[in-house]
Amino acid sequence: MGKELFLRVIVQSNSRDAHYLDERIESFLVQYRETLAAMTAEELQTNITACVDQLREKPKNLDVEAARLWEEVESGLYLFTRKAQKAEYLLGGADGAGLGLGEVLEFFDTYLNANSARRTKFCSEFYGDGRKYPARSTPHPAGTVVVNDPAAFKRSMDLKAILSVDLDMV
Repeated sequence: MGKELFLRVIVQSNSRDAHYLDERIESFLVQYRETLAAMTAEELQTNITACVDQLREKPKNLDVEAARLWEEVESGLYLFTRKAQKAEYLLGGADGAGLGLGEVLEFFDTYLNANSARRTKFCSEFYGDGRKYPARSTPHPAGTVVVNDPAAFKRSMDLKAILSVDLDMV
């Protein structure tokens, strides 16, 4: 498989339905875009430095290190230097240019903005035993495919797509 980037947001509530939570996630993304646009270069650099420090942090114990290595084995990518490569990229890699606010905003607008043609969203909603699936108050956006039978949905996909879907959804 090629490089796959994703953002996973997991929320749950015992008082609000999944449609409401999905709307709140979308609202958060809109607000976060505004926060990014208002960020100064110094604030961005502070965040990048914190991320690099976290990536370079030594594992707390052998279990943490073993889990990280097994993730690479299970993914089949075997990129055991992933953390070091991420840190190098954030710091600017070989060219030393560094990650700029323009690049962050461009990435956000391309892959996370709800109006982007390149955005793909997969939303799975689970309801507890005895809870009825509620009627949706707003229509689904154009191009939405509602999957009521996850097993049939997975059978209809090609092998690469099946491997990409989080298998916990069934």
